[in-house]
Formats: sequence, structure tokens, C-alpha cells
Amino acid sequence: MYVDASTSDDTAMRAKRHGPKGCSAAAAVRRRAPRPWRHHGAAARPLPGNRFGSNAVRLAWRRQALTLGALRCAWRFPLLLLVAFAGCLAAIPLLPRGPRPGTAGAALLRNWSRIFLRVAGVRVRRMGEPLHDPVMFVANHGSWMDITVLHAVRPADFVAKAEIGRWPLVGWMARRGGTIFHQRGSTNSLVAVMAVMSDRLRAGRSIAAFPEGGTAPPGTLKVFHPRILQAALDAAAPVQPVALRYLRDGQPSLEVLFTPGESFMHNVFRVLATRSLTAEVHFLNPVIFEPEGGRRRMAETARAEIAQVLGVAA
Repeated sequence: MYVDASTSDDTAMRAKRHGPKGCSAAAAVRRRAPRPWRHHGAAARPLPGNRFGSNAVRLAWRRQALTLGALRCAWRFPLLLLVAFAGCLAAIPLLPRGPRPGTAGAALLRNWSRIFLRVAGVRVRRMGEPLHDPVMFVANHGSWMDITVLHAVRPADFVAKAEIGRWPLVGWMARRGGTIFHQRGSTNSLVAVMAVMSDRLRAGRSIAAFPEGGTAPPGTLKVFHPRILQAALDAAAPVQPVALRYLRDGQPSLEVLFTPGESFMHNVFRVLATRSLTAEVHFLNPVIFEPEGGRRRMAETARAEIAQVLGVAA
């Protein structure tokens, strides 16, 4: 069969201008019109793999998060001040020299800590069993809430840096809570602190310390200094590691941990602006003193047990 080439060319040109046979020119134009979501712009449909959509949507999410954070701070911070003031008034008669075991002062410190944390949006969950008094607890340190979290489940006399004792209101409350202040970098201060720790352990009171010597960066665990364990050995008291971690929706939350160069108040407001958290307090197996390993082996064992719970390198 013979086909005229010129006729074929005319048919092709007509189809190109007006669309396939049986379709109107307008339908062909609609088919050829570019799809609006293939272009970039504020009204564009989200591209595949872009979970937040356009920049405008991301900006709206950010503004909403900032607004909710500001609202949380607006009611949490004044209420925290009220709880702190009420705790100070109650501590005058009930906590003259720290939380002695089995006293109303110890109950006050435990209940006040729970209320304080609840107002801050933190629920406390205990895992494991703490040893009976006297005992020395050694815990990881990453947040200003660590002391309050441990007090909420097991009151003890803490060892803290001397600067805290000079803070307005906080220093007074820390002294009422039985805190032992240590001047970092001072050997004489450490000797005096260890003597006080041993005396309190012999008197039947429990001690809690952070053997890292300071807060660790998020996701890390510093070396545990073994010398502080000598106070427990002198008083023949057991040493129990305690792992502290903060979770949101079952996943580790780093909002409460200090970032490099972050101030105390900035971290406080950052925590108050976040959604509710869960603080887990894991009481682990006590570490045993071995003559061949000494204090260093005890410190390494305690650190390894805590690192396993936190999921960080030992």
C-alpha cells in the first residue's frame, strides 16, 4: 500500500497543533500545560522526601514551637519559684542539718523534689532497688536536675561544687539539704570533704557523689575519679552505681543536658520550654572492693555499669 509522504506530514503537524484525533485543541493544551506542583514556590506541593514541605510550612512549625515553649515557661517558671519558696519555709524547722534517714525532713525533701520536677514537666521513674543506709551512691552527671531527681526517690547528702553554696536561695537550700561543698582543684578541700563524707557514713547517713567531677557533654561519660571512693572504704560502706537518664517518648532526650558554653539560666529556660520528660533512676549492682584492683577497679566497674544503661562507650 502506498502512503503519500506529504499527507503523513500534514497529519503529524495537525496532531501536534490540536492533539490526537478526536480531541479538541483546548484538551490538548490542558494536557501540555505544566503541572503547578512541579514548580518551586510557597504554594507548591511538597516534593518527595520533604517531610515539612515548603519553607513557609517549616517556618510556621518553628513559630508554633516557640509559642508553645514560651507559654510553658510563662506558667512553669513562676510556679517553680512558688514551690521553691514554700520548700524554704518548710525546711526551716524540718531540715536543720540535712535529711536524716527516717525523719520528717527526709520525707519533705523527697516529696518537695517530686513536686518541683512535676511542675518542671519531669516525671521520675525508679528502676532497681537502692541499698539501705548507709551507702555511697555514685552517679553520672549531665544536668542541674540530677540532684533533685535522685532526691525524689532516695534522699542523700550530695557532694557539690563550692560555687553552688554562693548562689542566692539555691545555696541556702543546698545547705539545708545536707550538701557537702567542695572547692574544685583544691587538695585540702578534697581531704576535708572526704573526712566529712566518712563521718556521715559512719553516722548512718547516705552520701551521693558525681565521680566525673562535672557535667559531661551530651552522649558521653567522663572518667570516674577513684579517689572519692576512699570515703566509703574508710567507713566500710557499700558503693552503689546509679545511672540517670532523661527520655521523651521512650527515646533519649538531650534537651536537659548542658551544651558547651551554655549558661545555667539558659539551660533552665530551655528545659522549661520543652514537652514533658521522664527521668529514669537506675540503681545498679554495688561494686565490690578487690585488693588487687583497689579504688581504680571499683571506679572503672561503676562507670562500665552506668555506661551500659546509657548506651555510651565504656
